[in-house]
Amino acid sequence: LGTSTTRGLAVVWDAVSGRILQQLRHPEHVVCKAVFGDGERVLTCHDGGACVVWSVASGDRLLGIDAGRTVTSVAVLFPGDRLLTWPGDDEPEIWSTSTGLRVCRIPNIWGVIRISPDGRRVVSGDYSPGAFVWDASSCEQLHELRHGEDEVEDVGYLDGGKVLAVLWTSGSVQTWHSATGQGLHIFGEAAASVPHWLFPVPGGRVVTLTSHDAVVWNATSGERLLDLRPANGFICGVAASPDG
Repeated sequence: LGTSTTRGLAVVWDAVSGRILQQLRHPEHVVCKAVFGDGERVLTCHDGGACVVWSVASGDRLLGIDAGRTVTSVAVLFPGDRLLTWPGDDEPEIWSTSTGLRVCRIPNIWGVIRISPDGRRVVSGDYSPGAFVWDASSCEQLHELRHGEDEVEDVGYLDGGKVLAVLWTSGSVQTWHSATGQGLHIFGEAAASVPHWLFPVPGGRVVTLTSHDAVVWNATSGERLLDLRPANGFICGVAASPDG
């Protein structure tokens, strides 16, 4: 478990005992961090775009990456030999953890970036029509997913990553087979107000969300299962139990 402070300190904790494993000092405010799947390394990025891979056991710097500008989001891609950095206002970049060099840039600005549950694929969508699926290791474009001239509002993975759901600017939700890019179902076209967020829910369901209501859909049949609208106030998030 990793936490950071405004004074340039990142702390690595044992998530079971609460014991501090390492305190990693940086010259600037730590903006974002990620833990490798092996639990033996952590990645931190601080103001200015410098990112560092650290050893949890020794606290040593294993690798340095200079993204050139402040990174607001980071992720470790499968199997740990690639890193994704995203400044939020420019194109995301994928880096090699063996060389510290940039492998590629993903053409996506001010849009949506999602990573498949197995960390092998990256989905991007911005203010141009279509969503794009990329191989996280080779940076090869695998699929281009389109719904007319619609742009992407949000994306999410279902069924352990086997199905990709795309929420379009028209309010429609479309599901695709992740491996083949084959379109499966489309639903939600009759939404009274266009939702801006999509949340996958266990059990093959998705929730589309506006500031006023949440709608639960069966992602296989497209059936509208529930309409959740608070008596007053705005909806600003959603969470589901592990069993859905």
